[in-house]
Amino acid sequence: MVRSFDRLIRVSAGFNPSHVLTARVTLAETEFPKVEEQIAFFDTLLQRVQALPGVESAALTSTVPLRGEQLMNVGVRIEGNSDAMQPTFAPMASLLSISPDYFRTLQTPVIAGRGFTEADNKSSIPVAMVNQAFVRKFLHGANPLTKRLLASPRENSVPVSIIGVVADVRDGGLDQDASVQLYRPYDQVSTPAAFGMAILLRSRTDPETLAAAVRQQVEALHGGQPVFDVSTMDQLLRESLAQRRLSMMLMACFAAMALLLAAVGIYGVMSYSVAQRSHEIGIRVAVGCSPGRVLRFVLSEAAWITVVGVCLGLAVSLWLTRFVASLLYKTQPFDPLSMISASALLVAIGLLAGIVPAYRASRVDPIVALRAE
Repeated sequence: MVRSFDRLIRVSAGFNPSHVLTARVTLAETEFPKVEEQIAFFDTLLQRVQALPGVESAALTSTVPLRGEQLMNVGVRIEGNSDAMQPTFAPMASLLSISPDYFRTLQTPVIAGRGFTEADNKSSIPVAMVNQAFVRKFLHGANPLTKRLLASPRENSVPVSIIGVVADVRDGGLDQDASVQLYRPYDQVSTPAAFGMAILLRSRTDPETLAAAVRQQVEALHGGQPVFDVSTMDQLLRESLAQRRLSMMLMACFAAMALLLAAVGIYGVMSYSVAQRSHEIGIRVAVGCSPGRVLRFVLSEAAWITVVGVCLGLAVSLWLTRFVASLLYKTQPFDPLSMISASALLVAIGLLAGIVPAYRASRVDPIVALRAE
């Protein structure tokens, strides 16, 4: 579990969560019935939060990575493919509506092409960016920057030009592969997603200090619009790992208790054995057996008990580890390094637990031992 968790936290999320604040703003449909009004509100809000002291960059998105939000899936067909576009079986991709500085704010690298600019608006040609998972699924090695796609169940949808490819973002969690994602400028997408957009702010200082300022800007722009789900991306990352961290800590606690019980058990067995065999040890010493040989004799018995126990436990664990396979990340249940390390640790603990009884045996006075007998 420890090795699995260590591998998990080393996985790249596809973005830099440090110093990023996120907050969601929902618009009332009765007050903003037209898409143009919604876009105008978010354009103004974006300009205001970008001007806040300490803000390095700001962006809007329909879905926040690691938030666990429902993604909008659309059918996708690359222009020129002979496959019919049917909503019942068309390949699907997750559609995200974003503002131009989205990838800059998250520090997600653009692998090829370019990112969105202010010129990519409703009056310009439809454009899109895709992630690497999209390229692998739909393009099969073709140059994505030369392709256009249809992102709709309707056959008469407008072709959209692919202008850039970005790195995969693990939006569902570090232990999940990145979904196939299609990014569009939010003011080119006339969808209900515009009713609720999330703000992303990259701050030069502690991002939590900006939460109150964001609420004030929304209130000043149009009072009564709710601001919720305020948190930092670091918090979202920690929350996404919370279940695995808890599982690891619980397993570690149980393992530590089992290790302690094993040490106490071996110590008790060896102490009892030495007490029962004090007469034999006294005779050995009386006939010339050195304390060092007595020490090695008792320790060898402790080692034998420990090795037999470890072998039996190892055999059982090979059968039981299948029940924790679902809790592991890129670590096999029969991971040799884990098995060897645990076995070596148990043998070492067994020998340490046998040292005190062995030392006592080596200090036995044969006269006292024989007289007691």
